[in-house]
Amino acid sequence: MHSPGWLTGWINFKAFGDMAMNFDPLHAALPWAAFRFILQSFITEREQMGYIVAIMEDAARLVHHGKVFENLYLGASSRLQGPIGQEPLDDLRNDTVELYVAILKGLTFCCSQMQKHTILRVGSALLKPEDAKKASEQLHNRWVKLKEQAQKCDSLRILQISDEIQRHLPGVFSILDKILVKMQNQERINILKRISATPYRGHHIDIQERRTKGTGEWILKSDEFQQWQASETSTITLLYGAPGAGKTFLTSRVIDHVEQSPELEGFAYFYCQRDEEERSQPVSILRSLVRQLSSPFQRSGEIHQEVQSLATEMEAQALTFNVGLCQKTLSKLISSYRNTTIILDALDECNMDKRSHLMDCLSQLIDQQSNVKIFISSRKDADITRHFESQPIIEIHATDNQHDIESFVKAELARDKRWVSLEPKLKDKVISTLHRMSRGMFQWAALQVQHLTQLTFWSESIIEDRLRKLPRTLEKAYDEIWQMILLKDGIESRLTKRAISWVLCSPNPLTTEELSIVIKIDSEGCDRLFDFHETLMEKDIHSLCCNLLKLEKEVDRWQFCHLSATEYIESRLIDQLQPYRKTALACIKYLLAMCHRQADLHYPFDSFISWDWLSFVQRREHAQDALLCQLLFRFFGSPHLSSRAYRSWVRSLGFPHMSSRAYQSWVNESSFLFSVQSTSSSALRVICDSGLTWVLEEWCKNNYNIDVNSCDEDNQSLLHLAAYRGHDELCRFLLRKGADITRGRLNPLMTACANGHEATVRVLIDAGATINKVYRGDGGESEGQTPIQVAISMGEHTAVVRLLLDHQTDVNIRNLDGATALDIALLNGRKTTIPLLLQHGARLGLPSLALAGAAEHNMADWVEKCIDGGADVNGYCDKHSTALITASFCGSLETIERLVELGADVNLIEETTHFSHGTALISAARQGKLDSIKLLLSKGANPNIHGPEMSPLVEECSILAPQSTA
Repeated sequence: MHSPGWLTGWINFKAFGDMAMNFDPLHAALPWAAFRFILQSFITEREQMGYIVAIMEDAARLVHHGKVFENLYLGASSRLQGPIGQEPLDDLRNDTVELYVAILKGLTFCCSQMQKHTILRVGSALLKPEDAKKASEQLHNRWVKLKEQAQKCDSLRILQISDEIQRHLPGVFSILDKILVKMQNQERINILKRISATPYRGHHIDIQERRTKGTGEWILKSDEFQQWQASETSTITLLYGAPGAGKTFLTSRVIDHVEQSPELEGFAYFYCQRDEEERSQPVSILRSLVRQLSSPFQRSGEIHQEVQSLATEMEAQALTFNVGLCQKTLSKLISSYRNTTIILDALDECNMDKRSHLMDCLSQLIDQQSNVKIFISSRKDADITRHFESQPIIEIHATDNQHDIESFVKAELARDKRWVSLEPKLKDKVISTLHRMSRGMFQWAALQVQHLTQLTFWSESIIEDRLRKLPRTLEKAYDEIWQMILLKDGIESRLTKRAISWVLCSPNPLTTEELSIVIKIDSEGCDRLFDFHETLMEKDIHSLCCNLLKLEKEVDRWQFCHLSATEYIESRLIDQLQPYRKTALACIKYLLAMCHRQADLHYPFDSFISWDWLSFVQRREHAQDALLCQLLFRFFGSPHLSSRAYRSWVRSLGFPHMSSRAYQSWVNESSFLFSVQSTSSSALRVICDSGLTWVLEEWCKNNYNIDVNSCDEDNQSLLHLAAYRGHDELCRFLLRKGADITRGRLNPLMTACANGHEATVRVLIDAGATINKVYRGDGGESEGQTPIQVAISMGEHTAVVRLLLDHQTDVNIRNLDGATALDIALLNGRKTTIPLLLQHGARLGLPSLALAGAAEHNMADWVEKCIDGGADVNGYCDKHSTALITASFCGSLETIERLVELGADVNLIEETTHFSHGTALISAARQGKLDSIKLLLSKGANPNIHGPEMSPLVEECSILAPQSTA
């Protein structure tokens, strides 16, 4: 007990008086003794009152604590079990009783003292000064003993819970056993490759190896990151930073950190790269995420049954991946894991025209799932910040990475053996100068370190001279590098410019072997293919390009050192380099030369040029280039008879040595390869698939008769090929020349709607395509649907839907299954499309189907509308599951609440032969949807009902039952 300040003052005064009396004890002893007795009486009585107040305060507090311990450990819901648990409970009960006894004794003492007259209370305090103190200490000691016993019970409770969890772990793992299936390794790899062939792991390892050890730790310690990681609900976190700030290295550190989590189930990541087609397109990014979640890294010998069945279905129906299919598959995969983490680096490097599809997909995953966390790094582009404004975002700005930059500079300079011999003072000056001038720009610091290490001689004067000439900005640093390239000898300068051009233009990154050969092709000369014949190695390319290019060694792919380098070249050097023209010329020259060499002679870049050359010649400005047109017409021949070079190229497609990334991608996405090979006498199919309108225009000017209604062996028309790729200009040309919209097996309008090509859809509608019709007979994804229905079902193609509505499409036409556009929108969770349909009078056609979508996508407002429209609240609304079971599986709390209010049976057992969820409670438990479990239990769900599969997770629900009824 602490004495108040005024009481302490009197005690100090008494001590001072005792000391002063010693100077004249003869005269002072008697008066001081009298005064001291009065003073001591006052102090002792005040001290006793202090203890009494403390006892009364402690009594009120400790009675409350005792009650808490009773409810927690001694009540009916106590989790301590068995003889081992009974002994500490008995001790706890005895200690609680003793505490209550001590409280009563203390209060009795207080009452007896307060009832006394003041004089008697003072006398009691003088005669028995320790009574109050002893009562207070006894109360405190009993409380300490009770707390210690409670801690023992806590420890035992934790052990028993741990044992309980261990007993249920087989049940948890049995969930993965049910959704993951074992298969032969090669078969599994083939399925995964068909989903995505992007070497995502190699990209991470390359960045991981280049990241300086010990850097990036600050982001893991930040409050924002820890809040994101600890979140128990779905959330998105964005790491914003300026160009060159080191966001990718920070993201790689986050990936390493998350990957080490023992509780992680679903995990996927992706490094976007603007210079690579397969790393900048939303579909490619989503496909890689699907692949990673299809086969969890900790269970690499297995594959998710959802993907196994999807692969079989896609192969049987010749389906292709698009954003809509990827999103639907991701949603199902995420639902099957207790937790999922997705990490995406450099979102700003995703294709700007299409990245809204990717952002929409990620946002919908957050809305639909309760167990997914997404981490995104990006520049602060306007469309990205605008899109994620409504999301629960934590912003982390990469401005506090100065320590990382200093560590990086030290580590990189230390790799040069000459660094050791420098004076400490000079070392400090180099490090401090680079650190100060970098201003948080990792890329600037990296370029300056590379420049220093490439100096031929190191001396104090040379290094200090370089420090004085350091460029002030990143752009000035690139200016300096470009001037160095221009000062190179003629052939060196040409090779460097070609290397930069090829890396800039190539849709797929080049290997060292490929790049070292293609830069030797003389794009301008007509009499020779190569103008350089010496072998170029990796170090030679590095030397030529002055660090503008870098090699990802793990996957052997060349790319620009940084996005800022790409942007510098595109904004400052594009006219000077003419990269697209020169690479296109080089490709065609190479293809023309292919037919003159030996049949069994193959170069390592055959595959690359054979499959990527079309992407180089598709640019419209090439139509004005006389040399390029001359070479291209030589290669194609005529509409009726292709050239020898063209036929040689077609024959080479599909050879065993042709296994490039582009080949695999093209074969996966289309049957076009087989169409080309079956019609190799004409180049029309390649021209239409590539959108080379100007080639057809030139042929028409030269009076060639082109059959615009010709079809291949699969009955696909030229107009369909153009519509599939979204070549609206080519579609206009073909229609002007008499192309029949109804020609061929696959309808061009349906194809354009399915792929979201708004401009192409507009062209076809203006040409008279029928929009109010159920199209039949193609056997594909659009079979038995209307154009607006296929636009809704195949993705969030809002622009196409709006265009069709503006042209008075009938939204209430039913497809072959009887569903309307509104049913399909609800089934696929198209929340932005539904209001548009309602504005045009959309109605439900199959309320049960719509109810399935409302339950899956947590659209509680639509649940009642579907039931009012005729849906059975307890029926199998999508032929596989009831609405309540679906909502429980997806964790849609608001929808669960609404369904129960409308009469849904919480204990209905699903009895279909499809992958059975049992009851709604089992469905929620299987997905680890704790909030759904609690809600269902509160609504009367019986945790003791077993479904057809006798899931052991039902027992986990039993654990929660007492809590729900307490």
